[in-house]
Amino acid sequence: MLRLRSLKKSAQSFEDTFWSGVSLEDLYDRVGAKPDDPMSSIFSAAMREWRRSVSKGLAQSATAGPPFVQRIEQVNERHHRARDGGDREALGFLATVGANATFVGLFGTVWGIMNAFGHIAQSKNTSLAVVAPGISEALFATAIGLVAAIPAAGAYNILSGQVARYAQQLEAFAGEFITILSRQLEEEV
Repeated sequence: MLRLRSLKKSAQSFEDTFWSGVSLEDLYDRVGAKPDDPMSSIFSAAMREWRRSVSKGLAQSATAGPPFVQRIEQVNERHHRARDGGDREALGFLATVGANATFVGLFGTVWGIMNAFGHIAQSKNTSLAVVAPGISEALFATAIGLVAAIPAAGAYNILSGQVARYAQQLEAFAGEFITILSRQLEEEV
């Protein structure tokens, strides 16, 4: 949650700077070759490809348009996929806890009831005093499983929605940035 909040803040700050009217070259020089956040990284990777193409004269050639735009799109897509894995792993942990903690609690319930029946068999007495300790352990195990599962499932649902919205924000930025580079390419040709 803290990482996602930090990424959103960085993305908003970068977008504010990006749309402020500063030149792409100046912004690239400010951001650097290896920024920490995904949005700046998408920008940086695309600008590296842009500079390579310009330095080799590929951007000015009459046939540069579609292949150049496709290269920029591929760079952005590869870069986005490579950075996406870490956030998904954290969500995977929450999903695993949310899905499996109830079963751990259920196993504890079954174990506790088996122990209660074992005590009944040993004492040959079915009174509440014999059965109660095993049943209370079983109910406690169920409660612990639910205490772990419910918040984990809720957190997973909330965070996966936020991660999806953040990914859409990155994709929208990449699309807009590619459009800007395309337009700039057309102006130079």
